[in-house]
Amino acid sequence: MATSPPYEDANNGDLVIRTSDGGEYHIHKFLIAHISFVFADMLSVPQPHDSSMGKPVVDVTELRSVWRRILDLCYHYESDVGEPLAIVHIRDLLEAGKKYHMQVVTSHMRRTLLSPAILETHALSVYALACAYRLEDVAQ
Repeated sequence: MATSPPYEDANNGDLVIRTSDGGEYHIHKFLIAHISFVFADMLSVPQPHDSSMGKPVVDVTELRSVWRRILDLCYHYESDVGEPLAIVHIRDLLEAGKKYHMQVVTSHMRRTLLSPAILETHALSVYALACAYRLEDVAQ
């Protein structure tokens, strides 16, 4: 029986990430600040609270599917076991990793791009993404 990830529980965390498509993830400030220099800087300044939730809310431009994968990495939660990432999702995650300075996301996507399943089916896309996101080792 699969359990829900901790960040979907409204009783969890002390910060809400609200995605552009209405997803709300209840996370721990220290965790997101630990993996993102952007969030660390942002959270050093008091954030406005959502009166209905009693927690600060950060609105982000990415879709819930991107943030779910980011938070799966943060919380070491394996929700998509056996489900390969599409190349478009890899690109979206690389972009979010770059935007928020999340090295853990970039490193994970680097390993994903180098996986045989992705390399064999999307070699040109892998090369293009590697060049666009300065992943020299992947481009080689």
